Amino acid sequence: MSLPEGTNLGKAINDAMKAIEEANTDLAGVLPQDFTSLHKKADENNEILLTLLKNFNQIPDDIEGDEFYTRQSRPIATL
Repeated sequence: MSLPEGTNLGKAINDAMKAIEEANTDLAGVLPQDFTSLHKKADENNEILLTLLKNFNQIPDDIEGDEFYTRQSRPIATL
């Protein structure tokens, strides 16, 4: 993440969603663009988004298939 500290992350994400829709017209009107209003306080909103982005950043780039489904569908050991 290369945004300067203090950047309004909600606005930056909204702008990114708009750019994605402009580049891919099949997604026009589909992507959410309300990331500035997750919390009443702007600094809390930024903190929520920063945590979310950090979590997504930890997902490996080389995942193939439906890795999340595969992990969740493993049987739970019985006691």
